[in-house]
Amino acid sequence: MEAVCFDVKAPFASFRVPSTTRGFLSFPFPPRTTIMGLIGAIMGVPKNELYLNDHFLFDAFIAVQVLRDPITINFRTNQTQTKGEFLYSNPKFGLKLYIPGKLERGVRSPQTLIILNNVIYRIYLSLNLSEKLDEFVKRIINHKYVYPPYLGRVNYLASIDFIDRISLKKLNNDNLKVKIDTVCPTDYINNIQSGQFNIIYNVPMAYNVVKDSKSNEFKISPRLLADIVYFVEPIDILIKSNSEIYIIIKSSNSQFNGRCISFLPSRSKDNKI
Repeated sequence: MEAVCFDVKAPFASFRVPSTTRGFLSFPFPPRTTIMGLIGAIMGVPKNELYLNDHFLFDAFIAVQVLRDPITINFRTNQTQTKGEFLYSNPKFGLKLYIPGKLERGVRSPQTLIILNNVIYRIYLSLNLSEKLDEFVKRIINHKYVYPPYLGRVNYLASIDFIDRISLKKLNNDNLKVKIDTVCPTDYINNIQSGQFNIIYNVPMAYNVVKDSKSNEFKISPRLLADIVYFVEPIDILIKSNSEIYIIIKSSNSQFNGRCISFLPSRSKDNKI
């Protein structure tokens, strides 16, 4: 398998935990869905189309390595409700009158925003379409992005540095002990003991996308969540057979050869969409 690795750096980042109802908690690393959005922005993919099952990014192989443990900042803010209800709409004449609900507009609620400071992530990417991978490599080398890349919020702009193109080989041995560099799903690891690893639960891997026939807008909802072992320094694990864990067999940088990475899942265990 051919892949590309590149570094993403930003002074600020925030990857909201979707299950939280109060405050804006953040994952310490970008979920697979965030990386898909980052790649989509660089290549000019229309909003939400990258989650459709016929898109070239749908089954993209994506791995994330945390190069620096981010500093966490708690930022207190007041969120003001600005949206209300459309009380009148006439598609025939293209008229849409917006009248905010009396009890909704202007209501404020205090929130805590978790911001990650000075983040650096190394991303590994492989695509089934080699021409798309070639296009992506050219764009990040020449810094020719269709839309500016950012990490979580549009004002958290990121810089991207091309690192290398590499060749990978899948490891299929059951209970093989390897040292792994990238965050790894718990489903890939044998015999996890309680308290052995730092585990981040319910990280989004993929979304369902439905196009509303009336509004012509996309509606998304989590389709696949995974529990992820989080770490900064490489760790030793016992892998399960048929896990998406690969070893680097060819790189222009000899220090990369022999390193192992785990690609985040895009489908459930039974391979259903």
